Amino acid sequence: MPSRSTPRFSYYWAAVLLLPLIALWHQDDVLYSPLWQADAWFYLGYFRDLVSFKRDLFEGFYYGTRLSWILPGYLAHLALPPLAANALMHLGTHTVATASLFRILRSTAGARAAFLTAIFFAAHPWFWCATGWDHVNGAAIAYLMLGMACLAAAAEMPSRQWLLVAAGASLTAAVVAHLFLAALVPVALVYYAGMAWALGLPLKPALKGAAIRLGAGFLAVIVPLSLINGFLIDGHFWFWAPSFRTASSVVTRYQWAESVWQDHRLVPWLWLPIASAAMAVVIVCQWRGAANRKRIAGLLVSAQLLAVFALMGGLQLRGITLLGHYYYACYLLPFTFFAIGHSLWRAAADMGTRTYLLACAAAVALAAAAWYDPGSHRLGAEPWLAIALCALAASLALGKRAAGVFCAIAGLGLLMFPSYNGTNESGRLHATREEYMRVMDARQYIEKRRGDALPLFWYDWHDPANNEYFALDASYIAEFSRISALFPAGCPERVFPRNMVVVSSPRADAGEVARNALDACWSKARLKAAVQDVFPGSEGPNPFTITLLGSQPDYSLQRPLRMDFDLPAARGYLRLVPKATRAEPLPLYIWGFSPGATQTVTSEGIELRTPPGHSDFALVYPVLQVPETGRYRFTMRYTPRRGQVSFGAFGLHELGWMTGDVTRPRTRAHDEVAFSLKLKQGDSLILRISNCNTSDRPSSILLEDVSVFLLSPER
Repeated sequence: MPSRSTPRFSYYWAAVLLLPLIALWHQDDVLYSPLWQADAWFYLGYFRDLVSFKRDLFEGFYYGTRLSWILPGYLAHLALPPLAANALMHLGTHTVATASLFRILRSTAGARAAFLTAIFFAAHPWFWCATGWDHVNGAAIAYLMLGMACLAAAAEMPSRQWLLVAAGASLTAAVVAHLFLAALVPVALVYYAGMAWALGLPLKPALKGAAIRLGAGFLAVIVPLSLINGFLIDGHFWFWAPSFRTASSVVTRYQWAESVWQDHRLVPWLWLPIASAAMAVVIVCQWRGAANRKRIAGLLVSAQLLAVFALMGGLQLRGITLLGHYYYACYLLPFTFFAIGHSLWRAAADMGTRTYLLACAAAVALAAAAWYDPGSHRLGAEPWLAIALCALAASLALGKRAAGVFCAIAGLGLLMFPSYNGTNESGRLHATREEYMRVMDARQYIEKRRGDALPLFWYDWHDPANNEYFALDASYIAEFSRISALFPAGCPERVFPRNMVVVSSPRADAGEVARNALDACWSKARLKAAVQDVFPGSEGPNPFTITLLGSQPDYSLQRPLRMDFDLPAARGYLRLVPKATRAEPLPLYIWGFSPGATQTVTSEGIELRTPPGHSDFALVYPVLQVPETGRYRFTMRYTPRRGQVSFGAFGLHELGWMTGDVTRPRTRAHDEVAFSLKLKQGDSLILRISNCNTSDRPSSILLEDVSVFLLSPER
């Protein structure tokens, strides 16, 4: 039976689930990724287009390996509208972390202390910066804390061995979400070992059994993710490899140095962790060997915080400046609040029910007041900061007196005002609902039109709405999909068989300006631009339109040829197509295949598998004769399957290789390879496709079509 002085445990859980309302009661901006921060929008791209991103557009990119975050996001966006999916992901992450913190603390610090800590944890603005965007760090924190909660429960209830399997699975999911968490998992395991010892469990058998079950939890995550990635997504079973390669590169060549001192003061996201670390030092120094469970737990969480701080501080000194970036420094927050739960609320358990409820109400009210208008806060205001730190020090000094609880509430609540105003040096830390929906609506429109093309974005970063342009671009991995941020300057360096250019601009003539610029820079590829659609990107305070342009062959610069086939002579005669409006692909059915090659004719083309030897011929076309002197361009459109093939030309009577091109193994569907030759009237040649796999293994492609053009001089 619960004591009369303590609310029933189920009431606590209901209250924990409502804690996000402290930040959301006035506005919901904390649920939306900042427009200027590219990485969060990268993950949104995977949520919305998982298979296309991993298989076709960005194969082997390390962002796509973080499947413990990407797969739930993909399923949420598959099942729900964008706003609902976004809210589910962020509120779910936030609540799992908060509930895990409450579960860990309530059995050692007490339910009352755990709940007071959960109030400020759930309201902490820099924690919302981790859980309120689509970056992986919020999910990594939630998985880490859930794993620690399972470890704490397993130490208390040794008979429930499944808890250790669940802990292993959750900790593995944290590491899959962000490989850096592998450095923090040992800290969590030490906590389990310490609690098992404090509870009198036989340590050696307990740790041996835990290792086996934690390993089972590891496999329970890694094996399904490997199978899902291998069979259903991109065909690679060891999905994690790009993360390891990138981690090795980042550690050896770290490029994002950032000091913990900005504007002549310590960055605000470290104020509370440093204050908590100071309290942790006091607890460690006061340790005198008492073996009661609460004191051991307090020592363990204090040691955890100091160990994580030492790790990240050491990396900071080595130039890997994690503490200078709020999205890495957020990994201190779980350990910060564990230490707070064991140091600031020592009088809570002995308070009367009314006094305790008053304390909870004061905590909620003060935290909610800080969220009324964060933009009005004066960052680093010394009076507020001094009062908050003095209140925390007084709480620690008052010990088990009720006044100490109220001092802690005042200190934690007041510290929120000068430490957060919704911005950092790069801009606002959250978007608004309206901004998010404009980006999502534009993205959905582009998805309907792009087919298998990678959109290429063109905009001017000087425009008032440039952050919305950037977020839309970043949802297609901006570093691969941006033409230029100085529209109309710049020009696409890459030309694909199917292009989609997305121009965001407030200019009324943006479409015409873009078309003329693209015509000029695509003339070498004998392509021209065409406006496909125009739609409003925003009709708000900074209106702009989005223009979609595609590429199409310029038949005045590359004149298509068709083939007349002389069956008895087994020879094709190329003829110019008069007044051409489209290409005239060569017939596929007369390709001849070599021994060892296999082909299957489908409605989409020829599924070709080459012989295994490098340079072994697979397909040979009959002799082709050109009608006039000039430069001819031969193109092959294909979809890669495995390996690489070369597409080229031989002179008649096996006079030797003339020229060719090699397919790209990691590219999207319907790609193109091409080569050009200067030929004289009546010259003949033979087209051949051969294996180009250096490992002496067969290659395979879907051969879609082959076309021939006579090139005219450039404009």
